[in-house]
Amino acid sequence: MPFVHSIRLATYEDVGIMTIGFRSQGSPANSRLTVTQFEERLADGDRWIELVAGQLIRFDSPDESHGDVVRNLSRPLAKMAKTLPDLSICFELPIVISREAATIRCPAVSCFQSVNRFEETEKLLTDTR
Repeated sequence: MPFVHSIRLATYEDVGIMTIGFRSQGSPANSRLTVTQFEERLADGDRWIELVAGQLIRFDSPDESHGDVVRNLSRPLAKMAKTLPDLSICFELPIVISREAATIRCPAVSCFQSVNRFEETEKLLTDTR
């Protein structure tokens, strides 16, 4: 069974993803989107967005301290990846929580267990959990 462990500087109370630190919540936009429309925004280069029940949430771009935390986390994760050949580490990869409820979260760091460790890194978003 694949697993995902996500670390982000915000809280995902709706799915119980473990998080650390802090990051401003941003503000919701007015229109509702589908997962496909969200993916189109990603393809057009839109960043620092999430989708919660179809509602687009925009976040402030990460500050320097956010980058420091991610860099500090990447070092031990890289060591761990050397010992676990099926571990795939992704940065800022949106994860589809629910297609029906149109909810997508974008953790700063996600770890997936997969046969091909680079499988997830080629995607705009993933359904893998």
